[in-house]
Amino acid sequence: GSEMCIRDRITIFILDFLIQTIIFKKNYSQAPLQIKTFDGSDQPYHPSVMYSANGWNGFQYWMVLTPYPMQKAPYKDRWECPCIYCSTDGINWTPPANFQNPLDDLTDKEIEYKDFFSDPHLVQRDNILECWYRISHHCHNDRDTYLIRKYSVDGIHWSEREILYDPRVPENVDQLGDMVRSPAILYINRTYHMWYVDNKYNIGQRNLCYASSTDGKKWKKRITCQLTGKLINPWHIDVTYIDGLYRLTVYDLYELTLWDSPDGIHFQYKQTLLKPSLKYGSFYSDGLYRSILLKTENTYACYFSAFDDKRTHIGIMQGKTLSQLKVVSCQHSHYKLKQLVIIYLKNRKRTLSFLKSKLLNYLNK
Repeated sequence: GSEMCIRDRITIFILDFLIQTIIFKKNYSQAPLQIKTFDGSDQPYHPSVMYSANGWNGFQYWMVLTPYPMQKAPYKDRWECPCIYCSTDGINWTPPANFQNPLDDLTDKEIEYKDFFSDPHLVQRDNILECWYRISHHCHNDRDTYLIRKYSVDGIHWSEREILYDPRVPENVDQLGDMVRSPAILYINRTYHMWYVDNKYNIGQRNLCYASSTDGKKWKKRITCQLTGKLINPWHIDVTYIDGLYRLTVYDLYELTLWDSPDGIHFQYKQTLLKPSLKYGSFYSDGLYRSILLKTENTYACYFSAFDDKRTHIGIMQGKTLSQLKVVSCQHSHYKLKQLVIIYLKNRKRTLSFLKSKLLNYLNK
């Protein structure tokens, strides 16, 4: 008859569950990095990663990131402090021995005013590791955002905070503009080369800017970079020098894209690296953020920020070539049966009606 018996319903459920979980595990079950953060949320964000084949102070990989817990008092930006990690394989990360994160923290007064850090970036200067980052202070119903840095010869002992860009100094504003967002810095030939996004108030089109300096304080007047091949409004960026070209990754409030340039000023669109999966259960289901590209001896890797409906994460894309970059799982087994059941229940409506009609026709023959 047309009515489904219990046996038919169980058959449909089992087949539907298997189909949903197989499809999900194949396409969306990649696991992000598992990193402990000082605030206890274990929600890392905004990575900057450095790799060297010979290593630096015993580790091939060094990273700075900020926790960014999506639902934590007193406000999530309060926890956005730069934190230092090191690794021998790029997957398993710990703070350096005898070092306690964060690298820098807010005072009680700054927390009261809801000040925050943001946008950390690592710079290798000879045998010195520098960490550049920003701090935003409450000022007259607005925010003044400063670019600052600390440096270290061992990754454990760090210098005092040093101001590199002060928005209250007219000369700084004339050189760099009124906002230095998501700075990406390379130290080449005894010169700092910095790319960043301008536009303090986030109104209209934002620009990718470039400036250079020998000391990180006095800058040659900024140049607006040219991006061709795709219309884009950059928000967070990174620039690396790989295979004789400047490689730019851009997050435009939706997707991650890759660009390259021979001179660091004129960038050509190459490919879209990643979009939000829009799939429940994926760690990058709801959105992406800043990413950073690097090359090891035989692999390209892109570390990227992501978030789902509850947490922030850092994931990895890998490939033998740039065109082959794909999200990889940082764990061999991530999803347990309970999680797969929840995922199934969230997605079952998409296929259940189709399965019912097909299976009923088959079972009633």
